[in-house]
This record gives sequence, structure tokens and C-alpha cells, in this order.
Amino acid sequence: MGKPVGMPGPNTDLHSFRPGWAECKLPLSTAHAPQHMQAAHSTVDLRSAPSANAPLDTQLLFGEMVLVHAHDEQWAWVESEWDGYQGYVAFKALAEPMEPTHRVCVPRTFQYAAPDLKAQMVDCISLASEVAIVQVHQTKNGPYAELADGSAIYAPHLVPIEQSFPDWIATARELLGTPYLWAGRSGMGADCSAFVQLALRMANIPTLRDSDMQSATLGEALDPDMPLNNLSTGDLVFWRGHVGLISKPGVLLHCNARTMSAVEEPLEEAVERIANLYEQPTGFRRVGA
Repeated sequence: MGKPVGMPGPNTDLHSFRPGWAECKLPLSTAHAPQHMQAAHSTVDLRSAPSANAPLDTQLLFGEMVLVHAHDEQWAWVESEWDGYQGYVAFKALAEPMEPTHRVCVPRTFQYAAPDLKAQMVDCISLASEVAIVQVHQTKNGPYAELADGSAIYAPHLVPIEQSFPDWIATARELLGTPYLWAGRSGMGADCSAFVQLALRMANIPTLRDSDMQSATLGEALDPDMPLNNLSTGDLVFWRGHVGLISKPGVLLHCNARTMSAVEEPLEEAVERIANLYEQPTGFRRVGA
């Protein structure tokens, strides 16, 4: 996902202040400290205006902590505590925060109404989502982790919150086949920069949301004129409005709108094709875990 057009503030630069505060029509809570809340659904759409018809800017993952700066009965103006992204979400999609104990370590997993694989499926939770487990039930079909609301997730799909996955390229490859979704940010659907962000999140590498932000901040900048065959596994390739990663020498892994999915393909072929849309790559960066 490239830089959103016409959006001031941290969604288009690298700062936490957004000049658009003056345009916010919701009752401001600035008389008190911002309220800490968290996303209560698998994905919570964050929009550029308090309307279900407003453009989708990004998504919050289940359990993601936010600062609520303003809200009314329908909408909240929030800031993600993960990457600083700001915008409007449905207020009913937020909940009082609970300290997370675990996070999802597979591309996606089901949330059941009870700790039983035959129980009603109530949601599908993405990689990197954070949950608070209250107890684990040993069933004949394996262990299920119960959440505070009584719902449950297959326990082997969760790891302790502090566990890291340094091989973020392996994580990215597990996401192969993920559908492309403009402004999507989950294992159910992601755009190019969210795909990179998800993999790096599991390695506990702080990563901003959009490709222009990533190209300015992630890792170490490489010579923009270096030959493509000099790129190493884990290097990022940036175009104007697109990003992909080198999954192995000569191979690009990216979530893209051509196949509408996350795929691997020969790097040189991808560069030649993408040049028709975004010109040549604008830069390369090397990220270390």
C-alpha cells in the first residue's frame, strides 16, 4: 500500500501529530488522558472519516491496543499503539483492554463459541493478533485456550506474547497465498506493505504501515543502483507505491494486485513487469532481526 492521497499527519509522514484535529467532529476527550482500548473483532476497519462509506485506510487486528482521543456513540477517533496510524473506527468494535498473554502464530485461526471444534465458529483471527487466555481445556481433539468471554482458540495456534520469530522470511512464506486486499492488514487479506509489516511484527521489529514510511525507516538503505543479483535474502525492494522482499536470491515475494495474492516470482521478471506501472525500483533496504 502506498501513501494515502490527501491525508495529513502520521498516516502520510513519520510524526504523531495530525493537523486534522481541527476537523474532527467527534466530542474530544482531550480534557483527560486518551482512553486505552483494544480492537474486539478479528479486523476492525480504520477509515478516513466517520462513515461506513469512507475509504478504508487500514485495519486493526484483534487485541490491538489503541488510544481513543475522541468518540461519540457510533465512531471513535483512534491512534494505533502498534504503528501510530490514526483514523475513525466503529466505537462498538472496541473493548476495555486486557493484558495479552499470547498471540496467534499461524496465518489465521478460528475463534469458537466454546472450547470444542464442533462449537459455533464466531470469528477468524489473524496472525499477530493478541489474546488474553484465562484457562486451557484439554479435550479429546486437543487443547483449547479459553478467552474471558468464554470463546476459545485452538491452543497450538498461539504462543506466549513474548515469543519472537526472528526468521521473518519464513513467516512471510507461510503467508503465501494470502489474498490481496487494498488497505487490508491481516492473514485474511493484506496489501503489499501490511504483508511486510505482519512478518516483521512476529520478529518484534517495529515497522510502520505504508510502503513510503517503510522505505524511509526500515533497516539500512542500500545502494539504489546496485545490480539486482546483489540483493540478499531478506532485502526489501521498493517501488513508488509498492514493496516486496527477497525470499531467496533472485526471487521476489510480495502481495500484489496482479495475482491478487501473495506469491513468489523471479525478481527480474517482476521488475520488468512492474516498471510498466511504477517505473523502476526506487530503493532497497536491508533489515536485520
